[in-house]
Amino acid sequence: MLRVLLSRARATLRRSRLGDELDDELREHLAMLQERFVRNGMDPSEAFYAARRQFGAVTQVKEALMERSALPSMRTVFADLRYAFRVMSRTPSLAVAVVSVLALGIGATTATAC
Repeated sequence: MLRVLLSRARATLRRSRLGDELDDELREHLAMLQERFVRNGMDPSEAFYAARRQFGAVTQVKEALMERSALPSMRTVFADLRYAFRVMSRTPSLAVAVVSVLALGIGATTATAC
């Protein structure tokens, strides 16, 4: 579990390098698929298009793999925080209540922990 978390954190921080490696790997897979079609007797240009059709949408595959390898919660955490601040700015009384409850909870936890 910890290894997966560290791997995802590393992938999030090194997103551009991961994207380059993923591009290379996808290109290699397409080339191998094209080579297999050529060995089966297809014309090289037809084999290229057949490989693309069989492999599917490269961009969608890349995006799905990037989302799976990175920390998906980072984007959602920031979106949730923006939403929370937007809601609290619309209703100041709710903001005061939320901040008060959080302060009371943090204070009580700190007092009992010491």
